[in-house]
Amino acid sequence: STDGGHTFAPRGLRSANAWWKSVGIARDDPRRVYVSGYQVAPTPAAHLAVTDDAGATWQRRSLAGVAYGSTPLVLVRAVLERDRLLVGEVGAAGVGDKLYLSSDAGATLREVLETSSPIRDVVEHAGAVYVATVAGSFASRDGGATFQPLTTGPHLACLGSNAGALVGCGGNW
Repeated sequence: STDGGHTFAPRGLRSANAWWKSVGIARDDPRRVYVSGYQVAPTPAAHLAVTDDAGATWQRRSLAGVAYGSTPLVLVRAVLERDRLLVGEVGAAGVGDKLYLSSDAGATLREVLETSSPIRDVVEHAGAVYVATVAGSFASRDGGATFQPLTTGPHLACLGSNAGALVGCGGNW
């Protein structure tokens, strides 16, 4: 959309069976866009695609080595730099999720975090990457390569970054 969301023009990737579920845009190169989704028929499969020309052409990524839950669903969780992104697999850890890091535009993925509850948000803020879950949250200070649990603060159901502040919401437990 170039008119504030009033209309949208197709940018490729039309499919009779794929359901596109997430999009991520590189801040350092807005022509680099990632999308992810899944299909249930004819064979269940997850999809990750990348474009370097704002959607004129797309390259599919293999997702080799990604563990899946009952539905093969991956989400683009954060685009940290043009070639560096975090992709999450929904339900791969039973009731939790798995988070994967790619440093080569999605060509390869390495598992960096397994959670015991669904990942709600992944936010880059002040040089760190934060992951919010209602069972406990995590921080990475090395660009998403490793994560440590946050030992203080609320269990987070949502997370965002605004005007220099990390903003979260959670239950009052």
